[in-house]
Amino acid sequence: MQPYVKTAYYGDLASLKREIQSAAAKGRLDRSAVVDLASAVARREVRSAQGDEAVQRIRASGSCARVVEPELRERVDAGDDVGAEAMLVLIDAGRVGKGSLVDKYAASPEGAWRAVAARASVRHDDGVRRRAFFVDADERVRRGALHAAFEAADPADLEPLLETARLDPDDADRALAVRAAATIGGERASMAFVDLWPSQESEGRLALVEGWAMPRVYDQGGAVELVKLAESGDAIASVAAAGALARIGKADANVGRAALVRAIDNGTTDERILAVEECPLSDPDAVAALARAAHSGDPVVRVVALARQLELPAERRTAQTALEQIAKSDDAAARQARLALSVAGDSSAIPLLEQDLAAAGPDGRARAALGLFRLGRPAFTAFSLADGDPSVRMSVACAVVAADASG
Repeated sequence: MQPYVKTAYYGDLASLKREIQSAAAKGRLDRSAVVDLASAVARREVRSAQGDEAVQRIRASGSCARVVEPELRERVDAGDDVGAEAMLVLIDAGRVGKGSLVDKYAASPEGAWRAVAARASVRHDDGVRRRAFFVDADERVRRGALHAAFEAADPADLEPLLETARLDPDDADRALAVRAAATIGGERASMAFVDLWPSQESEGRLALVEGWAMPRVYDQGGAVELVKLAESGDAIASVAAAGALARIGKADANVGRAALVRAIDNGTTDERILAVEECPLSDPDAVAALARAAHSGDPVVRVVALARQLELPAERRTAQTALEQIAKSDDAAARQARLALSVAGDSSAIPLLEQDLAAAGPDGRARAALGLFRLGRPAFTAFSLADGDPSVRMSVACAVVAADASG
């Protein structure tokens, strides 16, 4: 084990920074070494997190749960709210069996552990208790049960889920109830979503769009509702509906493609960005709209359009050159351009991303570190694993581990 890996797990941050600097100066921080370092940092963060930050830190470990599993299990053994959160991460990662957890924690006086039982209640035999969890006083329990319902797809859950989508006080839970109901599907779900539409905020309406697009709803009235919505021009949800129609590619795909082109040309900034991201590059009209957006006066829209043009062989070089110019500035569009170039493997972004490691905010430093890792500069990523902000250390560590696992 390299000294800096041991320090990452057992030592203090100042010592880790010194050892990373020393290893970098000696050229010892290749990709494999930085993956080992990232694993140690992630494990340390899970093991050492305390106070109000602990639950968030544990929750952030989901993408690297395999690596931090021993530390998650240690946290579970503590039996506190943080331990319950660790158990939820293990459940979602498929690292523990769910069967015994419902009986063990369903009657717990602690909401965090009832949430574990709720999340584990995916079997048909768990249905009665799962549906009771939908109306638990603790939001964590309700959310766990809704995730379980999404996995279970039990027809007996449909009406309670629709009621939850209408009445739950939490926006995210109402949206999750819609998605869970859509996994069950049928004409009843499709028509109920129509009734729910007026009462939903933006997140809930996007969930309804997703619901109508799901396989068990689309052919049971969902397609009709998506067409209506795509043609209505009803803000961001209309663009999402158009994207769903184009992506599904059935008889109404042309309606979706036409609506996306209109949104690229005439929408708000957010609508144009989503339409650019959703437009199919196989459609000549969409490609032409993308070309217009690549010359937009809105700098963010322009960067997103240029990034999509990188996927078109005939436009790649021109788009890359334009992004390289934008990336030299110091605004949000420039930072986005640097990231687009890093994804495209353009080494011209390297010195600019290096600057962001020192000058950007926490999110910007994390994005820059990952961009440099993609571009074959793992030594720079290593410095972010000793960042003074624990959220940066954790997000970079897990992202590096996940990137290595995916190849």
